[in-house]
Amino acid sequence: MTLRLEKCKIPVSDPPRNLLGMVAMSEEVDAADITDVIVFLHGFPDLAVHPTKLEFGSRLVRKLATYFCVKNTNPVQLALATFNSSGIFGSDQEIKFYNKRLSLEVEDALAGCAFVRKKFQHPVRIHVVGHSTGAILASLLRSKSDLVDSVTVIAGLLDLPNAYIYDFDATQCEQFQVNGFCWKEFYLPKDYILDVKRYQVSLDGKQPISSQVDTALIGPKVYFKLSREYKEEYVKSRESSSNLNIESSVRCETSTPILIIHGDDDNAVPHKNGVELFEAAAEPKTFVSIPNANHMLRNDKHLKKALRAIMKHIQSL
Repeated sequence: MTLRLEKCKIPVSDPPRNLLGMVAMSEEVDAADITDVIVFLHGFPDLAVHPTKLEFGSRLVRKLATYFCVKNTNPVQLALATFNSSGIFGSDQEIKFYNKRLSLEVEDALAGCAFVRKKFQHPVRIHVVGHSTGAILASLLRSKSDLVDSVTVIAGLLDLPNAYIYDFDATQCEQFQVNGFCWKEFYLPKDYILDVKRYQVSLDGKQPISSQVDTALIGPKVYFKLSREYKEEYVKSRESSSNLNIESSVRCETSTPILIIHGDDDNAVPHKNGVELFEAAAEPKTFVSIPNANHMLRNDKHLKKALRAIMKHIQSL
């Protein structure tokens, strides 16, 4: 069994923009037979769809698609949909990386779920799975029971106002303060040639390179300018009226179950954050702690434990 991949454009209304998306399902399954769809939300800085190839842009989403769409032997027939968030390659025609905002990514996620509802033309259950920053978005979607049937949070957190310390180091925070922007690192997908005439790029996180530079000299790690407003949204999310208030979303009265998965050796978003999120969330909720697992679940055994937990979560509905 193999995956059938289809790239697509996902429209978002406000401000008008299009996201580069991908839908995956088994070659042996007809779209009409799909009962459940996983909507995967990637982290930051990361991407889910390769901008120039018909393939996924990261290991995690590729493993998810293979496990749920190809190796699945359960009664539910699963597809997976994902997309690059606004400002990321393929989704940066209207919103540039510099202008990325978490609030825009919430709208991206809602549009992704709405796209799935429309695409499959028959009732399907939608299971949002988010990793890292995508986990923040997944948590914020728990209150949207009209769009989502379950939520899975991998390496998530509750305290968004202070979470910027996980995304930005001291140098970047100083750059925000002094310049109004920082140079944010980004890892290019394999075999992607960066157009340095289109993107202002730094290789050291301090100074931009010339647009005449030989692209062969550019490695996988680069830096792009990111506006201070990205960080400021984190801080302002403590306001109860903010649509980025995670606590109010996960504590809402809902029948939408939330599964929280966290590795206890996560150095990027420490394990205590997953515990705090679980304690704050209303029922129905489940917490799966994975011993020795890191932020990216690099060990296949750790990832398989997470995948089995997600499948159990889906089948419990």
